[in-house]
Amino acid sequence: MIESLGDRMCGSGSGPTQDEIDTLASLEAAQQRASANFMMFVVSVLLKRSTKAWLQMSAPVTQ
Repeated sequence: MIESLGDRMCGSGSGPTQDEIDTLASLEAAQQRASANFMMFVVSVLLKRSTKAWLQMSAPVTQ
């Protein structure tokens, strides 16, 4: 893809094909979904940890 784009910019080629552009768009969309899923996972882990810590701090102290 990069090579064909470079060829196009130098005037020696036709540039990336529509299939290459579609593939890149698909890969970028998949990367965005994976990033969003990972961030949701991180947030859920942090929320669970902070909730657990808050509950432990809030528990009545018995002697």
